[in-house]
Formats: sequence, C-alpha cells, structure tokens
Amino acid sequence: GEGVRSAVEDDSAAFEATCRLAVRWFEAHMLCPRHVSHEMVELLVRYVFRNTGAAEAPRSPVAGLIRLLSLLTSHPWAQLPLIVDHSIGAQAEKHYRSLAPAMRPPVFIASKSDPLSQLWAAPRPEPVVWRHVVALAAGAAAAVAENKWDTAFKPSLAGFSMVLNLRKDVSASKASPPGLDP
Repeated sequence: GEGVRSAVEDDSAAFEATCRLAVRWFEAHMLCPRHVSHEMVELLVRYVFRNTGAAEAPRSPVAGLIRLLSLLTSHPWAQLPLIVDHSIGAQAEKHYRSLAPAMRPPVFIASKSDPLSQLWAAPRPEPVVWRHVVALAAGAAAAVAENKWDTAFKPSLAGFSMVLNLRKDVSASKASPPGLDP
C-alpha cells in the first residue's frame, strides 16, 4: 500500500522495483495477499535496503530479491524481532520481550509507523505458513544461485489434492454441453 510506501520512502530507484519483484515472488507462491500483506513485503524489502551492514544497498531489483531471500532464510524469526528502523529498536525489543514466548507472533516486524508490529504482521501469517515461506525462500535462493529463475517463481503444487489444467484453445462455446449457450 501507499501508506507504508510513504512511511518507508527510499531514495534508491531499485527499492520500488524490488518491492514489485518481491510481491511477485510471494504471489507466485500463493502467499500474497492472503497470508503476507503487500505492506509486510514492503517492510521486509525496506529492511533489506536499510540494514545492509558493510555492503551497500542493492542497486537492482534482482540484487534486492536475492538479499530478501537471504533475510527470510537467515533471520531467527522465532527468537528476534525484525527491526526496520533502529530509532525504535529499544521500544520494539522491550515490547517483544514482554510477550510470553507462546504469544509471540511468528513474524514481528517493527517500524517507525508500527513499533509494536500490530498493523502489518499480526494476526498473519500463521506459524506453519511462515515456516513454509522460509522453506520456499531457501529453495528459491538455491534456484537463483543456479540461475534457475523460472524455478524460483514456480509454486509447489505438492500440497494440492487436485490440479486442473485448462487449455487455452478450448473456448467456452466449444466446452458447453449441447443445449446450453455460454
């Protein structure tokens, strides 16, 4: 959303393109927007651009996505909050530590506009979904390392009991039973 984008503006031209690519990755795996909001994806990307350590911020959407996948697989989500803006770090840490471990959300993302991680992460995704996100990110990172980009964006259909493949060459009028007009 526009609200988060204005709250997490970035000078980098690659930031917005990385957000779009990251949303596309989450959507390709049928996670966004049902389990992971667009705003949450933007905050994750914001973290990637703001918290670069010794490296500089990503200069391309591809570099940004690679760093995002790395973040998803390397951050200890069950033990630590992800603090996007360090200016609210102490407040966010204190709140996170005040929560009983069983009551902590699987994803706690603190930002200036949401230091208690109440808007963008809660109440979703569920813990099992977030573990799935981390596993998908690990698989996608491995695929990207082997330059298999199509695999990185291809959803796993293993969890489905049935898959329907629709042929583009069959129109509704050809597929209608006799006597029924489309």
